[in-house]
Amino acid sequence: MRRGWHRLHSRYWFVSFPKSGRTWTWRVVAAYLSRLHGLPAFAYPEFMPPRRRGAWRRVPRVHFVHPHCRDADPAVTARFMAGLKRKRVIVVVRDPRDVVVTYRARLRVRQRDPEALGLDLPAFVRHGTLGIGRIVDFTNQWHGAGGAVGALLCLRFEDLRDEPLVHFPRLLGYLGLPVDEALLAQVVGETPDTTTTAIESGGDRPGAADLAYMEREMSRLDPALGYAPRTEDDR
Repeated sequence: MRRGWHRLHSRYWFVSFPKSGRTWTWRVVAAYLSRLHGLPAFAYPEFMPPRRRGAWRRVPRVHFVHPHCRDADPAVTARFMAGLKRKRVIVVVRDPRDVVVTYRARLRVRQRDPEALGLDLPAFVRHGTLGIGRIVDFTNQWHGAGGAVGALLCLRFEDLRDEPLVHFPRLLGYLGLPVDEALLAQVVGETPDTTTTAIESGGDRPGAADLAYMEREMSRLDPALGYAPRTEDDR
């Protein structure tokens, strides 16, 4: 009931594919808000009481959408976007070549997904629903969603991680929050990055054929996102 109420009344919607940096990004924002307004530490605002008092009223209502591969079908996503015409949407994306490897690890190690457990890395990467093609489609669709939703801010996880004092202020400003650069630098330094690019799935690494397949799929990604081609030496 509480989450349904929050979904209805949230002005902001935060969208990302799994293993794309959502948790770390919002932990930074939550820590920043806690320090800025003298609030107790909190995780996600959608778990707050519907009636907020005092300084809690300064925390923007944000609803988090984290669709897994089977829920990220382009037709389903288009229908979902149609309901966000009055919402301000935040999309955090990450290089699909990194996402597909760490997402496989999540499905196999943390979720024990039966289908993922039965696929080796080459088969997983090429899978029509679980593989990199679905991630590329999801990324393209949300990156180009500006005309379908009320407002859109698309951020790359890599930019937030590598240049936090440049890109987190964009997110804070979009949320209508003041920017204190010294405080932001402090909370970024204290918030561990939980979005790993390490190989987590039993030592599996993409081979040359896998990398070539990934590059073919990446050629469909909107070049405006700025993800450059890789070679086997870059993995």
